[in-house]
Amino acid sequence: MIIENKLDKSFGSTGSFAGYILLLAGVVTIRVRIGFLLLILGFFFAFSHTGVQIDTERKRIRFYNNLFGFLKIGAWSKLDKFTSLKVAENKRREQAFSRGNRTLNIEHRDFRVFLISQKKQARVAVKKCKSEAEAIDEAQELGFQLGMPVIL
Repeated sequence: MIIENKLDKSFGSTGSFAGYILLLAGVVTIRVRIGFLLLILGFFFAFSHTGVQIDTERKRIRFYNNLFGFLKIGAWSKLDKFTSLKVAENKRREQAFSRGNRTLNIEHRDFRVFLISQKKQARVAVKKCKSEAEAIDEAQELGFQLGMPVIL
């Protein structure tokens, strides 16, 4: 069974919003050559995201970039080097500038489930959750499917 989780937008929320604006401009100007280019750029910025696929039967994982919302690019690797799962809080901050020289700071907080290596040097995010309780439940379920302990 393959478990698939979407993690983040490739260009953040500001870039994704710009993609929707480009899509709208492309639809309005579709009869002109530039309209087709705007549509392609809009699809790229609006729908590109990152994600993870976990193949529980073959014990492998793939971190991928999903371009245009349907082209998944990434290589499969073995789960042998990972020994446990861990839940951690993730804080990210985006900063955008307006034409009026105003700064817009957007802070994102969520909880993620990570695969941890034996020496605790490598970690790979496999699930994004809104609350800590949800992340712990997902980690325990994934740990059961993969046969890995969950570190709290």
